[in-house]
Amino acid sequence: MVGETLNSVDEIIGTAQTIRERGVATVLSSMGSRGMIRITEGDVFHATPLEVDIVNTIGAGDSSVAGYVYGLVNGFEPQKALACAVAARAATVIRAGTALCTKEDFGELLQRTTFKRIAGN
Repeated sequence: MVGETLNSVDEIIGTAQTIRERGVATVLSSMGSRGMIRITEGDVFHATPLEVDIVNTIGAGDSSVAGYVYGLVNGFEPQKALACAVAARAATVIRAGTALCTKEDFGELLQRTTFKRIAGN
């Protein structure tokens, strides 16, 4: 999306802040095997990736977005919604082809997902 390779968390945060300056309130960035971060005006949260046997990555990004939206729609704190994004991604990559994640897998993986503030208030 930004036209360049970002290798470190600091580079990702810096680029996300640039995107935020253009009017985007919240930036989510998937870091693949390194997890996902959520950047807002005052906070940066990191959700730890789950160790799962990856079968296929088709739909992983879409599932992440769906998981985040699911968390927000259900009234979760934004950092918990980030955990939902990571759990939904993990629940998707353990399925073959374009199979959707299951509610059971999502729920179990969500219980194992952790997050922490890495910058901000």
